[in-house]
Amino acid sequence: MRQTLVGVAAGHALEEHENTGEVTLHLIRGRARVIAGSHTAELAPSDYVVIPLEWDSFEALEDTVVLLTATIRGTPD
Repeated sequence: MRQTLVGVAAGHALEEHENTGEVTLHLIRGRARVIAGSHTAELAPSDYVVIPLEWDSFEALEDTVVLLTATIRGTPD
């Protein structure tokens, strides 16, 4: 398992990329939107969401800080 603290400025987005396992986002500060296909989730502080293997974007509606937790498939390096 890996955990990464990420800051995203208001108005910026993290575009789709390949997930290698289960990923969750826990919003620490700010407001954000996660879009996956036809599903949209708006997050406020303390909210968390499981990110599907195929997702479109994470958009910061305000300056945000998120804790990204990812499981790692296979043997760790």
